Amino acid sequence: MNDPVASRAFVISHTVVIAPPLVPEIKLHLARNSHTIFQAAHDLVAGGLGERPYWAFAWPGGQALSRYILDHPDLVAGRAVLDLGAGSAMAAIAAMRAGATHAIAADVDPLSAAAAGLNADLNSVSLTVTTDDLLGLECDADLIIIGDLVYEPDLQDRVGAFIERHRKRGVPFLYGDRTTARRPPGSFRMLDEYEAPLTPALQDDHIERARVWQL
Repeated sequence: MNDPVASRAFVISHTVVIAPPLVPEIKLHLARNSHTIFQAAHDLVAGGLGERPYWAFAWPGGQALSRYILDHPDLVAGRAVLDLGAGSAMAAIAAMRAGATHAIAADVDPLSAAAAGLNADLNSVSLTVTTDDLLGLECDADLIIIGDLVYEPDLQDRVGAFIERHRKRGVPFLYGDRTTARRPPGSFRMLDEYEAPLTPALQDDHIERARVWQL
């Protein structure tokens, strides 16, 4: 799926505008139906990148990370921020709202890129959006933020290696995850913990706790 027009049309037709409960200041295009969107995305991309529409959900770790950034704008104000595995770009939008000079929303999923652009417009912020796989690269940023990215074992290793390389260069990180999620190795210091319901829900009455860490 490399057609930006078709990607934007898919996002618009399969989502509704919702403000996540932990971050009511930010509006996002999120799944109209949390189950059928997976089949629709699979049909659209025929098994390629984008068949798992994680961008269509406000995940607990991303909500916690965004909440923390909005409540502590001094962490991002005046800084160039990279949101790695951005999904909906919620955290990148929060960074811009909190005073970042520039924010890059990076996600390899072309549908995520379309959603990020639409969500930036919804919230009247400017983002740079890329589908480049940055995990193997050296990235120039004053702060790197990561939310809910480690959902598979190979990502645990790749994200861990990415963090280690950039920490050696002195780049700070903010990291948000669910209490049930994997986390890459590293010297994580917990900053805060929140109740954050996955939005929209994939099952009823399930609210996870999410944490924000500093490295």
